[in-house]
Amino acid sequence: MTSPELQLQVNTAGAWKNVVRFEPARRPQVIEAVAILSRPVPAATWCIVHADGRREWISNSLAAQFRDKVRP
Repeated sequence: MTSPELQLQVNTAGAWKNVVRFEPARRPQVIEAVAILSRPVPAATWCIVHADGRREWISNSLAAQFRDKVRP
């Protein structure tokens, strides 16, 4: 049985857009990528949508902290 996919979404102008679907094991890399992608658009809102529909909000500061822990 495979793990359910997660989905990264971004909101830059009032509407959610799908960015990428990924396996849960890739979550750390996706959060690290959000830290990079959020630099040019700091007002963007990011979230990971889980298979059960739950949203996991990713703040720019959380993504930056995660990036710093993964790659000092």
